[in-house]
Amino acid sequence: MSTPSGHVRHVTPEEVTRFLAADPVGNVELLCALRYDHAIQCIGVVRGGALAGVLVAAQEDGDNALTARFEAADGAALAPLIVACPPDARRIVVHRAWMLPALTTAFSLIPEQRSESVFFATAAVALPASPTVRLLTIADAAIVAASATMGGGKGFIDALAQGFRPFGVLTDDRLIAHAIAANATDWTEEVMSVWTAPRMRGRGLATAVVATTAADILRRNRTAIYVAALTNLASQRVAVKTGFQRAYETLAYRRLR
Repeated sequence: MSTPSGHVRHVTPEEVTRFLAADPVGNVELLCALRYDHAIQCIGVVRGGALAGVLVAAQEDGDNALTARFEAADGAALAPLIVACPPDARRIVVHRAWMLPALTTAFSLIPEQRSESVFFATAAVALPASPTVRLLTIADAAIVAASATMGGGKGFIDALAQGFRPFGVLTDDRLIAHAIAANATDWTEEVMSVWTAPRMRGRGLATAVVATTAADILRRNRTAIYVAALTNLASQRVAVKTGFQRAYETLAYRRLR
């Protein structure tokens, strides 16, 4: 389909990845959707022989509906992508504030509580002298299974099978805090699943596991990403204390039409 803004067509995930690589931190959610989500649909706007905008619609784990995300050079490239948005895309996630007026005009949207702040770190982070944080391996499966975390032993084993790198603090053969390096792209990797045992909170354990996990990501020449719910101020304080910088906010909406 051709429009005054460019030619709209289905594009391959590889084409979309090359387009998004211009800003791998800003586009980290789209890049992760291409790698980890299901039933992926990619639509692009081609202008002057090159992509000027893309729409990625995909099913996230545990959700049969599509979630749509947009990236565009400008409003002219965004407009035909909005028109091309699949009708079964029931969630819209916005990571560029300038897009919001056009999206709210085109769709009937209800805000969801899953809106988030995205942080990043590219420089070395300071590692606390204590406690000791170490990489967890399959040999730790029994200890993890005995802890109320990571979905139990199965979640831990699944994480290892996907190539994720979990780090934890253990005391008396109990896991009392952890974080995981996961959701890698070619440029970034996220510090996820940050957890501290309830009775051990307030002792800096979250900061320790986040710092160690971020340092591991940076040593492997990727930018470390940290995502916290807008309502989770404690998690955001951990990110800032560890040395992450706030990048932007993502706003999630349920689409009614």
